[in-house]
Parts: sequence; C-alpha cells; structure tokens
Amino acid sequence: MACIPSIGVKFMFFFFMIHALISSFPLPLHARPLLLLATDRTNPLQQVAGNALCRHTSQDEPLCRTVPTDGPVDGIQRLVEGTVQLALVSSPGAVQAWTGSPPFKTQNNHLRLIFRLYPEAVALVGSGMGTLKDIFEKRVNIGPAGSDLERLVMELMVSCNIWPSDLLATLREDPARMPEALREGRLDGYFLVAGHPAKMIRQTLKETSVQLAALNDPCIDLLVKKSPHLRKMAIDGGTYQGIDKDIPSFGFDTLLLTSDKVSTETIAEFAEFVFSNIDDFRKRHSAFLATDRTSLRGRFIVPHHNGVKSLLGTHHD
Repeated sequence: MACIPSIGVKFMFFFFMIHALISSFPLPLHARPLLLLATDRTNPLQQVAGNALCRHTSQDEPLCRTVPTDGPVDGIQRLVEGTVQLALVSSPGAVQAWTGSPPFKTQNNHLRLIFRLYPEAVALVGSGMGTLKDIFEKRVNIGPAGSDLERLVMELMVSCNIWPSDLLATLREDPARMPEALREGRLDGYFLVAGHPAKMIRQTLKETSVQLAALNDPCIDLLVKKSPHLRKMAIDGGTYQGIDKDIPSFGFDTLLLTSDKVSTETIAEFAEFVFSNIDDFRKRHSAFLATDRTSLRGRFIVPHHNGVKSLLGTHHD
C-alpha cells in the first residue's frame, strides 16, 4: 500500500510534464480564434484584397474573416472599439482618424500600421483632356459628396487655383455611371481614384474616344509635398489598350491597419504570413502588381505596430 502514493506522485509529475511540453508548441492556425478584418462594402477592390489576405494558401485554412463595413469611418471606429482587429483603410481616412480631423471628433492614437498594401492613383478621363487645365468650361464629375474621391479632387482644385465656377458643370454622381454618361454626351470627363487597371476606365475606352490626362502640374507637386496621405504615382503604359506611355499622376495607398491593443505576437504571426506570401497576393488582382516586399515597408504618419518592427528590420529583398 505504501507504494501507491509514490506511483500517484510520479503519474501527476509525468502528466504535468507532458501538458507543459504540448503547451510549448504553437497551435495550428485553424485552432486559433480568427481575426476579424474590416473592409469597405462599397469598395470592390477592398473586398478582393480582404479575401486574399484571409486565405491560407498552403492548407486553405483562413487566417481571418472579412467584416463588411459602411465606409472607412465605420471600419476605423470598429477597430478602435475592438470589435475587429484589422482594417483596410485609405491613407486619407487614416490621417483624418489619427489627427482627429472631420469626420472624426477625437484623435485615434491607438491606430497602428501593419503594411502599406497597394496604391490607388487618380485618373482624369475625358474627351480632349490631355492636362488638368482641360477641365475648364467642361462638365466634369468629381465623385459622390463626402467620398474620398470628392475630397481629393477638391484638394487638387484648391491647390491649382481652379474653382467650381471655372467648370461648365460640377457633377457629384456615382462613378459607375460615368461610361454611360460620356457615351450619351451628358458629360465631358470624370475623375476616378482606383487601383489600375480599373474596369470602369476599360469600359469607357471601349465605348468612347477619350484619353487619360497627365497630372504632373507644379501645383500637384506642392499638394503632394504638404499632404502626408498623398504621393506621386504613374499609371503604367500598356495598362489600358491604346495608351502606351506612362501617365503621371498622384494618389494614396490602401493601408492594413490594426490597434496597439492587439498583441505583438498576434500581429507578428499575421504579418509574417502576409509578408512571406505577398507574391500570391499580387496574383489576386492586377491592381496589386505594384505591391512587393519593398512597398510593404513604407512608413506613414501612423506608426508601425510593434509586431511588425522586427519583421521589417530583418527581411531584405
């Protein structure tokens, strides 16, 4: 009988050793709680990007689940509230949230950057529009009221001393209607900010004789220089049929954001997967072809999350 306690002690010791050993191994991806990624339901390209990020390509296991939101403000608010852990956000929206500019009422200092994910360049599409100044005395659509596009075009016009009264008409309609409006002669041109190639521009070029304007005026350089959410870009020649030369432009990035309330380990693991599989991400849409390991490292006014600092410092192309 005296040996029974000794056997019991040995069994318990063995049990706890095995438990500790098993606990030391990382859980497989499918055993971890899924991260939630906010994407703007009105932005089809964000939906594609979100689905690509949340797909484990080697075992077809999801890393996260997308949550459609009602625009960038909604996505950022959910991120700050902690109901999602990740969000795809345009750089203008991120700057507004970080600085507390309208429509945000307070500074959202808990935001953190994971990656600058992919660029969206401004295009001015129209008949006889080779430069920005060709919009004078023309009917031009500048985007729906309150949209990123409208705000960006208004910034552009102010920087370049162009006023709505300089145009024959300033429309604020859904960009999806523009190819039809041009074809029917109800419009002379429209602005669009998008990942390229954009389906709408392809449709316009197929149905109407138009061109893409070169947006390289000195006033645009000044605008980009003073705006942390903007940078110079180009729409590569060959992106659209019949346009062989690069079209100088400017625009912003779609960012992958998180919060400093999300653990370093969680973000480090997610970022490592995205970084390692960026070539697969690039294949998901032609607008992502400009994304590579160098562009992912880009800095921004919103600081990087601690979970990616080691990754960005130790990986080299």
